[in-house]
Amino acid sequence: DTAVILHLFYTDLWHEFSSYLLNLGYDTDIYVSLPEHADRDVCAEILKAFPDAKIFFLENRGRDIGPFLHIFSLIANAGYKYICKIHTKKSIHRSDGEIWRRDLYKKLCGSPDQVCLIKEAFDQHEGIVIIGPEGHQVSHSYYWGSNKNRTVELAKELGLNDNLEFSFFAGSMFWFRPSALK
Repeated sequence: DTAVILHLFYTDLWHEFSSYLLNLGYDTDIYVSLPEHADRDVCAEILKAFPDAKIFFLENRGRDIGPFLHIFSLIANAGYKYICKIHTKKSIHRSDGEIWRRDLYKKLCGSPDQVCLIKEAFDQHEGIVIIGPEGHQVSHSYYWGSNKNRTVELAKELGLNDNLEFSFFAGSMFWFRPSALK
């Protein structure tokens, strides 16, 4: 009932990240996207640790978002109750990039108990459709970046007004109900 969609852009972080995957349990389906230019040797390492992992070489479009949407479109009807969307993150533009990455990982899959708490929250509260790392939810008004114009265009195409109010999880890592995104 659980899947993880991992975008492994920084393949040198595989060993660090693979330990977090163990906290999800061996009954979790693992989907890994790698950038098209990635060294193919990392595939052997992934499959050694997780023999049933599915590996995709995809364009690094929208950073981790394009590969995520591609894989999700393939598994959207697979019957999963919970999906964890996560990726390798270095954030070398920040002096605390490594601390930020580890904090995100810890809060999403830092221990089997943490994973159980997240799943229990989904099970106990039907209205919850996304769970992100505590302290990383950001209002759109805080940081639109270069995404504002395209987001407003998309909202109009969907019949929404352009006076959008929303928040997002910085780092674009979270758990979600597949039915909510589908």
